[in-house]
Amino acid sequence: MRHPQRIALLSAGLLTIGGFVAGCNRDEHLTDSPAEAARQAVGADGKDGTENTTETRRDVIVEKTTKVTDRQTGEVIATEKEVTPVTVEREKKVNTDVNVNVGDTTKTVNRP
Repeated sequence: MRHPQRIALLSAGLLTIGGFVAGCNRDEHLTDSPAEAARQAVGADGKDGTENTTETRRDVIVEKTTKVTDRQTGEVIATEKEVTPVTVEREKKVNTDVNVNVGDTTKTVNRP
């Protein structure tokens, strides 16, 4: 009679190896995967997400001057000046979303 422990260990090893092989079939992060090959063929570099680009940036000063003038003499009685620094920035957002749907691989073996 064979040793049941050896048979159980051999069966567990074969199932583990089978699980690793089955798990590695559809890994889309490998460079030689069909999904990566398709992305490269159409020119999608794989960078999904949002990219912000600053088109224009200006630092300006907004000045507001108020004068109080005597109506009869034209003399300036008081002057008030407000100065506010302002930064104006124009951004452009580009959204990139590449969807890859990998179908089932079919394999055909021709035997004479």
